[in-house]
Amino acid sequence: MKRLFIIGICLCLSGMVSAQWHVGCEVGANWSTVKFPSYEMGGKRMTGFNIGAVGMYRWSERWGLQANLMYTTRGYNVSDGVIIPGDEITKDRMEDVAVESKYIDIPVVAKFYPGLGVHLDAGMQAGFLVGRTLKYGNSRQPSSLLGEKQPVDVGLVFGGGWESRSGVNVGLRYMLGLNSCYKKVDDFTNRSLMVTVGYLFCL
Repeated sequence: MKRLFIIGICLCLSGMVSAQWHVGCEVGANWSTVKFPSYEMGGKRMTGFNIGAVGMYRWSERWGLQANLMYTTRGYNVSDGVIIPGDEITKDRMEDVAVESKYIDIPVVAKFYPGLGVHLDAGMQAGFLVGRTLKYGNSRQPSSLLGEKQPVDVGLVFGGGWESRSGVNVGLRYMLGLNSCYKKVDDFTNRSLMVTVGYLFCL
């Protein structure tokens, strides 16, 4: 029993010694849309970008915990989504609609390393809305037409990637929104696929 206790202490100490803090930055692109209510037409994907800082605590060879602070743009496009009334000369016309939202995202994920630098990620994300843009065709419209702001976008995130020994990190992540991106409107939930490349420094 005493021997088992000593072995356990040694394993804990070795885990503490091997635990490492990493900090760095990431940048990438994302392709997003929203889940529309059943009575609406579907939205097309919008291309956006993301950039920010990352911090990770890796307490063993297999496990780590990572948090990001990122500026992200995501939204959706709708073909012929609005009718622009004409006048005595011009006829009514259909215009595409583009809605882009800017967020400060804070995802927190657990990371599992099966080997060879590969990692699998799963966790949650909170996004804080900092701006919105609405366009009919090429014309920018008042964002007030989008209604009352939904200040926080909550979602599940999962994905994976690869980290080199030198610190280069490539990742692929999917975000599944859990609440509507519009207040007092149901089912408009964000969907986003993100690709990132970054660099991590070991402290």
